[in-house]
Amino acid sequence: MGGEIVLCFDADYYPQRDIIEKLVKEFADPKVGTVQGRVVVLNEPQNIVTRLVALEKIGDTA
Repeated sequence: MGGEIVLCFDADYYPQRDIIEKLVKEFADPKVGTVQGRVVVLNEPQNIVTRLVALEKIGDTA
């Protein structure tokens, strides 16, 4: 396997310790061109806007 792998994270992202290894290993499959981690909204119950954002994120990975 050769080439570049670019990782992008939001400024408010809290990564797991092994997230880079987990994401990069998916590229061992030559059919894989992109990988996205699961989005979890941590402040979901805060207000209606954060609840709606959480619902939107659920739909992103469905």
